[in-house]
Amino acid sequence: MATSSTPERPSTPPTAARAGDRRFALIVSAITVLLIAAIWLWTRYATLPSDDRPKPAWFGIDRVMAQMTDGRMIKLRINLQVQDQGEVVSLYPHQRALKALVEVTSAEMNRDDMAGPDGMTKLATTLQETINGYLSEQRVDIQVRKVVFDEWTLLPS
Repeated sequence: MATSSTPERPSTPPTAARAGDRRFALIVSAITVLLIAAIWLWTRYATLPSDDRPKPAWFGIDRVMAQMTDGRMIKLRINLQVQDQGEVVSLYPHQRALKALVEVTSAEMNRDDMAGPDGMTKLATTLQETINGYLSEQRVDIQVRKVVFDEWTLLPS
């Protein structure tokens, strides 16, 4: 029998090869888990809103009753959205004038103007423009951002 001239290399035992594969799989798994955890933490905590950001504030105007041009009565209570609490405090001296503006503006409307959701939007827009105009005339550096109705009742004639 002839023997080959190259010496036989000792083969690695199967348990050593499996241990290297296990170690590699464990390292890859650990890196994957750490990467997923880092991404989750970043998306969870990096996008939280800041407490420094200004929050809108609301200034309420007491209930107003007005007689519209067609003789019907309307009962309203509204809130005005302004930038911050400081602006709310600045509006208090103008509270009676703002209430009167709401009364006069709603008195200039009639039933057809108030009909449906478009009527409410139209009155809100008119009130916002009227109030902002008044504040500009008074040299008050406040802009009403939105007018919201807390109460809206058209009384029967």
